[in-house]
Amino acid sequence: MTNNNKLTRERVEAAKEHAEKGAQYYNGALNDYKNKFKKEPEMFLEGEYDATFDYIENRIEYYDTYLALANAELERQSVTDEGVAEESE
Repeated sequence: MTNNNKLTRERVEAAKEHAEKGAQYYNGALNDYKNKFKKEPEMFLEGEYDATFDYIENRIEYYDTYLALANAELERQSVTDEGVAEESE
C-alpha cells in the first residue's frame, strides 16, 4: 500500500472536518431553502422544490455517513494505538 492510500490520523481528521463543514453547509442551505419556499412559493417551478429538497437531504445524509466513517476509523486507530502501547510496556 502506498503512503497516499493509508488512512493516517491526519487524513481521517481532515476528512472528518470536511464532512462536518459539508453537513453544516447543507443544513444551512436546507433551512434557507425552506424559508424561501414559505415566503415565495410562486417562485418555484412545479416539482422544483421537491427535487432540490431531496438533493439537499441526500447531501446531508452523505456527509453524515462520511462523518460516521471518519469517527469509526479514528476510534479504531485509538484502540489500535492503545493496544500497541500496552504491548510495548
